[in-house]
Amino acid sequence: MGELASAFSGSWEVLEASLPDGQLAYSGIINAKRNGSTFELDWDITAGVYVGIGLPFNSHLYVSCGEQRAGLGVALFLVRPGPEVTVQWSIPELQGAVGTGKLTSRFNGSFEGEYPLTQYLPDGSVHGAWTVEIHKTGSIFEIAWRKGKAIHFTGLGLGILSGLAVGWYPDTRQLAFLDYSFDSENRDRLIASWALGGFTSLGTEVLRRR
Repeated sequence: MGELASAFSGSWEVLEASLPDGQLAYSGIINAKRNGSTFELDWDITAGVYVGIGLPFNSHLYVSCGEQRAGLGVALFLVRPGPEVTVQWSIPELQGAVGTGKLTSRFNGSFEGEYPLTQYLPDGSVHGAWTVEIHKTGSIFEIAWRKGKAIHFTGLGLGILSGLAVGWYPDTRQLAFLDYSFDSENRDRLIASWALGGFTSLGTEVLRRR
């Protein structure tokens, strides 16, 4: 993990936050600490107490946030040269380690549709094989992991330069998925856009290092 990724660690004050519908959202404190190749986050804000897991990539930190750690997950679907998509993913139970995966069919250039997906644990053993069903509504991707017709879990995604960042949680309506990056003129300030289950547009968040 690079120096820039490590800089996400610390205690951050919420300067501004808006819901996806534009309403002012909350104030408070967010704490982020490095845990292996991932980050653990805790929100103590006027909207409640929440927890999160984050994956750093290309000067961004992608975070799944919910009311409890159990059931949270975060992944990056990364487009490689040619018709290949590889996956990095983690859940709290991996204790900071990151698993891998791949879409096992040819990528057609759009994430919308259905793709077979195999995910592997950090030791290389198979974690599971699913069909991922991806639809975009407004600014947000909605994702379901299926086996046959049975949906095993659902999540939200945001398009990124290298592919798709996604998060999941047992109740997607209680999932917030955030894309953090540093203010280009101030490394002590973080700017985020974030998706919330049930909305098709994005909220915003501005943090200042304490």
